[in-house]
Amino acid sequence: MMNSNYEQAIARLRALHAPAVCSGEPDINLREAELFRRILAEIPIGGDPRRSRLAGIFGDSEDSPAPEPAASSAAQAPANRFDELCRNLQCSCSISVNHTTLDYASVLEHGLLALAEEAPNQAQRTALLAVAEFAERYARLGFGLCRRSPAYPAETFAEALQSILLVQAVTGIAEYGFASISLGRFDQYCYRYFENDRNRGVSEEELAAALREFMQMLNIHGDYAKALNIGGCDGAGNDQFNDLSRLILRVAAELRLPAPLLAVRCHAGTRDEDLALATRPELFTIGQPTFYGEENCRETLRKRGVLPDDLENWCVNSCMGLMIAGREFSDMWAVVCNCLPGLEAAMNGGAPFRPCGLSIGAPSQYGNIDELMETMLSYDRKLLRLLLEYHSRLNAEAFERGYHPSPFTSSLLRGGTPGADRLHGGPRYHTANVDLFALINTADALTAIDELVFRRKSRTLAEIAAAARSNFEGQEKLRQELLACPKFGNGNRTADAFAAKLAGRIARMIREENPDGGIYYMPSFHTLNVHVGRGANYPASCDGRRAGEPFSKNIGPMAGRNHEGISGLIRSAAAIGQTDFPGGQALDIYCDSALYRTEEARKKFRAALRTYFKLGGLQLQVNAVSIGELEKALEKPELYRDLTVRIGGYSTRFTSLPPKFQHEMIERFKHNA
Repeated sequence: MMNSNYEQAIARLRALHAPAVCSGEPDINLREAELFRRILAEIPIGGDPRRSRLAGIFGDSEDSPAPEPAASSAAQAPANRFDELCRNLQCSCSISVNHTTLDYASVLEHGLLALAEEAPNQAQRTALLAVAEFAERYARLGFGLCRRSPAYPAETFAEALQSILLVQAVTGIAEYGFASISLGRFDQYCYRYFENDRNRGVSEEELAAALREFMQMLNIHGDYAKALNIGGCDGAGNDQFNDLSRLILRVAAELRLPAPLLAVRCHAGTRDEDLALATRPELFTIGQPTFYGEENCRETLRKRGVLPDDLENWCVNSCMGLMIAGREFSDMWAVVCNCLPGLEAAMNGGAPFRPCGLSIGAPSQYGNIDELMETMLSYDRKLLRLLLEYHSRLNAEAFERGYHPSPFTSSLLRGGTPGADRLHGGPRYHTANVDLFALINTADALTAIDELVFRRKSRTLAEIAAAARSNFEGQEKLRQELLACPKFGNGNRTADAFAAKLAGRIARMIREENPDGGIYYMPSFHTLNVHVGRGANYPASCDGRRAGEPFSKNIGPMAGRNHEGISGLIRSAAAIGQTDFPGGQALDIYCDSALYRTEEARKKFRAALRTYFKLGGLQLQVNAVSIGELEKALEKPELYRDLTVRIGGYSTRFTSLPPKFQHEMIERFKHNA
């Protein structure tokens, strides 16, 4: 397999052709389609058809000189008050392209040539034909599958795999980035080709070999958050776990690769023997798979406004998103909103501890925790309104702000305005996450304040605010009092009630403040491992967290605060109305080997998993790698290049993580173990 320096090659060709294309064509969509075509026509391709059936390797060789850095096309505006506010409060607004799931089923059923004939405009037609011509280059190299795939409808399982592989890979070129390009309900739309091959006499070994090569190829381009859905049910509750689902799990356990990200969809009718395939130690110890509660995910999407017919095409997208394959553009990092500033403002005369230019009127005294919470939420509303309106304008002006249209991606995200770009009405649904950081820290702080200030009356709001502003310097006794109060993550009714109330109020607030503009903004607990960096740049908080410590992660507790095992985590997470959070949330669980070493232990885990989903949980993901191995990898990373961990929404190699993330993970696992 040749070294595939694909990003360098793409940048080189884009820099080479962009000036001529941009100067000769006034239509921005036609410009992008032509630039996409030229890149696909000239990017070096490789692979050996004598050793591999599937094509898809492209990029410069290892010794190719790097191109000169291209000037950014994004407008470089000077920092302004909004930027300063986001920096001080650790909030952000952006457009996260490429986190998507295309309509692969249509590609397999019709082929790109037929889709190009039906394309509503020349830009999308050019882009679709460019991919067919790209495949023809591999055919000339000797890859026989590319004579038909993806230009024509797939007839065999191998042709289906080849079509998916090339379409998935070139999407990263079209989107100017390869992050989280997912595969949807692969075991459903591919099953007919798999079953047809079996009926024609193709052996299980041959089918497994094709799938094995496909999964290996998925680890060449982009990140590892390529979600591949497994199982689930239809609208009538009929189980859809099939023989291809089972083969995927067996091959994944054998290969032990970070990608694809396996998303196992569980429902009341999922057979235990099928769920047992997904709870094998070979998978758990590489952070695979992630588990989803089918019924709860469907209800979440229904409440979001998804049409009944579209619910049959829902899928897990990227790390934890729920979306409609081929009908939705999902902006997964659209808005990040830190929940701590609102509480600070309520305790600090209307302004957060860090000056940011956004304030409210706030009382000097409160009679109870509810009054304090209402003031806090008024600040949260003002902040959220500002962030949502800014993002809405950013999306409307995207192509003037340095973002790019994508005729190819837009051609496979449909249901809205025919021919429109995926950012401007082409898909039926345009959703954007509002990722709520430090919500659990804020809820823990409210629990402690209620206990110490309003119930015991042993402390004042002014004392707690002053201690947090000083990073608890000389106030360790007060910090320990805050930490000793009930905490989310232990199944404590008081702490969980504060978290549930806060989450519900903010979720409702986001729905109420949704600006006009065709985007549906979705509450989410989505943090991945970004909670580490955001916390590192934020002062101490009133829950006892010191300055620079990570925020709470996803829908889980603050590290070190859960003491009641998996049952406590499940009870706390399920106390939150998760169907109000369509942007997704993961409950992260560390499993010591005692929890999966024997079949009896794994049965207990599966029972706990089903309990969580019965209680309303959406997603649960597992890390089970040995803490000892992680510590050895810190000392001698060269010996542990293949050590794989789950970092929040997907698996990756432990040694590829920055040291601060490695240390945070080890400490969190030690506590949970």
